[in-house]
Amino acid sequence: AKAAPAAAAPAATPAAPPLPYSVQAKAFASLRAARQMVEGDSARLSGGALYVSPELVDRVLYYKVMAGVLADTTQASRLREQLVYAKLVEESDGEQGTWSLVQFTPLAFDLGEYPDRAAASARADSLLRRQVPAYTVALPAPGGERWRVYGGAFRDSVAAEGMRRILADRRIEARLVERVGTPQSAPQP
Repeated sequence: AKAAPAAAAPAATPAAPPLPYSVQAKAFASLRAARQMVEGDSARLSGGALYVSPELVDRVLYYKVMAGVLADTTQASRLREQLVYAKLVEESDGEQGTWSLVQFTPLAFDLGEYPDRAAASARADSLLRRQVPAYTVALPAPGGERWRVYGGAFRDSVAAEGMRRILADRRIEARLVERVGTPQSAPQP
């Protein structure tokens, strides 16, 4: 008997580049205030929206308004200049030099991967209704792209503790992962 031909191996998903940089615009003591800035000022930033990243600082939870899921500091510096020009940062913060506000944020919580932008956006919206800030990022995939929903943007696991608590309080399971995807000036909320 003749052996059946071997089945073709499934196409491997291309590796997505790391996106370790963001630019901080402002920080608020409430999610509501941060969301108001995101909703009101995203249109003023060419290339996309702003997003919220919760972080504990000296045992106080702040909601940082961030822009960008970026691959390098050159992209981050350009975005920082856009934020300064659009007056989305305090003037004094913008005067502190090229590297002020540029944040090394290689980690985020993986809140799911979806076949298209609409499905990922629906997930991000459902999380926001539960007071969990989230955003979407495109991932390269065979024949197009997929979308991942992320929560937060953090320099390390200690900085991620505030978001970890939010997720635990709402019984949402998520892993802290390296943020990867297609670089963009700002992710979609």
